[in-house]
Formats: sequence, structure tokens, C-alpha cells
Amino acid sequence: MNQPTREEFDAFKQEIRQEVRQLREQRQTEEIPAINVNVASKDVLDQLQAINEKLDQQSTLLKRIDEKQDEHAKGLAMHSRQISTLQTNMATKTDIEKRFDAIAEVQKLILDRLPPQGE
Repeated sequence: MNQPTREEFDAFKQEIRQEVRQLREQRQTEEIPAINVNVASKDVLDQLQAINEKLDQQSTLLKRIDEKQDEHAKGLAMHSRQISTLQTNMATKTDIEKRFDAIAEVQKLILDRLPPQGE
């Protein structure tokens, strides 16, 4: 077998390097086929439709809850006003004690004017 000379070996080595460079360049500049992502499958469209329907239902429920909450807030405000009115118009303990004292005085005056028993 013939041993290649150093020149032949270097030339062969240069050829291999050149081929490797060309392969790398081809690999980097090779076109990548485009995939059309704008096309949706029927499954995906069906799922999106189902999600949309659920969102509509949830939106309706939230509106009803919001309306009920508004009704309750109005009722609570009216109730608070009524309680405030009652507290304002209601007699205090001191007022009641004064009335009892006045009644006791009137009762004493009436009893003092009555003739004594047994006469």
C-alpha cells in the first residue's frame, strides 16, 4: 500500500474542511417550510365556542349577582335610615324616669286630696 505524501494528506485535509464548510453553509441557509397557523381545526373551533358560551353564562350570572347586591345595598341603607329615625324618636332612660317621677307626683297629689278612710 502506498502511503500518501504529506502534500497529498494536506490537500485531502483541505478538501474535507472545504466540504464541511459548504455543508454548514447549506444547513444554515436551507429554507424552512412555513406552516400555516391561521387554519384552526374543527376541534379547536368547537372548544372555543364552548368556552365562549360558558363565558356568556358566567357574565349573565355575574350581572344577576350584581343586581341582587345592589338591591340588598339599597335595602340595607333604608333599614339603617329607619333605625336612625327610631333611635332619634325613642325616649331615653332618663326621659322615662322623669315621666315616672311626674306620674308619682301626680299620684301623690291625688292621694293627698282624698279624704282619709274611715270617716
